[in-house]
Amino acid sequence: SHYHGGHHYGGRRYGGSYGHFGSAGTARVSIGSSLDSHVKCVDAPRAVHCDSTAKQLGRTGKYPDTFHIYHEGNRICARRTDAEAGWGLDLVLECTRSSGPSSGPWQTGVGGSSYGQRADYH
Repeated sequence: SHYHGGHHYGGRRYGGSYGHFGSAGTARVSIGSSLDSHVKCVDAPRAVHCDSTAKQLGRTGKYPDTFHIYHEGNRICARRTDAEAGWGLDLVLECTRSSGPSSGPWQTGVGGSSYGQRADYH
């Protein structure tokens, strides 16, 4: 029964502790449009990392715009790279969540004991 209990408990805790980090550890950051400048920065959410590999949401085929995405201090910036011009696209980035002060999502609500229980049903 310990075997079965450990398995069930481990599985349940895994789902619960991971849930509020988003299914794939992503976070959406809205940059929006920038009609008067080819660079726009927004305040960065805590523990979120964006770069040029971030998926750009809200795009359609009619926009040829390309962007360089980078962090500047505590802000996330987008710089248009295909033209020295602003953009009308409502740019939304799908960025990755980095671990916060703890060492990542595993530390939220998962104690050392459930680690062991999760390991022993392999």
